[in-house]
Amino acid sequence: MKKTLLLLLLPLFFQLSAQESAEDVINKSEKHFKKKEYKEAMTDLNDGLIKMPDSTKLYLQRGNLNLTYQLFDKAESDFTLGLKISMDTNEKVIFLINRSSAKTSVRNFEGAYTDMKQALELDSNNIGAYSNLAYITDELHRPDEALIYYNKIIEIDPKFSPVYVNLGYRSQLADEHEKALEYFNTAVKLSPKEPLIYSNRSFSKLKTNDLKGARKDIEKSLKIFPSNSYAYKIRALILIEEGNKEEACEDLFLANKRGYTEQYGTEVNELMRKHCN
Repeated sequence: MKKTLLLLLLPLFFQLSAQESAEDVINKSEKHFKKKEYKEAMTDLNDGLIKMPDSTKLYLQRGNLNLTYQLFDKAESDFTLGLKISMDTNEKVIFLINRSSAKTSVRNFEGAYTDMKQALELDSNNIGAYSNLAYITDELHRPDEALIYYNKIIEIDPKFSPVYVNLGYRSQLADEHEKALEYFNTAVKLSPKEPLIYSNRSFSKLKTNDLKGARKDIEKSLKIFPSNSYAYKIRALILIEEGNKEEACEDLFLANKRGYTEQYGTEVNELMRKHCN
């Protein structure tokens, strides 16, 4: 009887040991990443998975690192492998959400959509899944379906500020800036220290001829997050409206210096050609 008890306990011991070892590998990889030793951070996880090929935590961590490195195919593969061996429902949902993000990054919206539907079958109130679905269906030009998901998020958690930011952005795209301001005002009340809300609201205030309010919001955004390239573009637009093209061009230069073109496209370059000759 004692031998039987020992045999039953051994798998539990090894499982806990492996779990601790996986945490050690993840901590080691994260230390390398913080030091900008990116190759070493990935090597840690690769070596860990050779030793622990059934560690779902390591697949999740390596998948996320591949996402960070924009290696989207490798990220999708890691999330798929982890999903196959995971026995935990919550973890499966995380794998599906992250795999959906990898697919979205390469514009595989139909595949991403399928993943999110599977996630909701496992967790019908998962806000992350609804958020992804809203974005995906917008990209698939199904705005009415997207609105259903946005409203579902508000139903689940009316204090989830990102949903109001997204709804405000959708209103901006439709040139409905008064409506956008209502959403951004709600978002600011819920997350008063979030700089991107102020920069988005500033743009809608600019479009509704509230230059004073637009300037106040954009300065607030830049005070919280001075590296925000989008905010420099918005402030440049305000300065152009005020007739101050010299300072506007300085801001457009700063926007590009902080990565606007790589992140958002060529609009700043076009504004520079138009106003900064």
